[in-house]
Amino acid sequence: MRAITINEFGGPQVLTETELPEPRPGPGQLTIDTTHAAVGLVDVFFRRGDLAGRPGVPQPPSCPAWKPPGPSAHWARG
Repeated sequence: MRAITINEFGGPQVLTETELPEPRPGPGQLTIDTTHAAVGLVDVFFRRGDLAGRPGVPQPPSCPAWKPPGPSAHWARG
């Protein structure tokens, strides 16, 4: 799958198109088919490093757009 990743904090130039393996859900999880996702202001703060070190905030490498839309694709019991 293609994804936009952030491998370090910085400006828009740190956004990189990356090929990643298809995710597989673990017990009690599901995957979502996403064809597009909005990038909000919180994603800009994350990319710049404004939220670095706060609990629950992922650190690079990571993908922006924490709330992508889409239908459920796969799920696992659990």
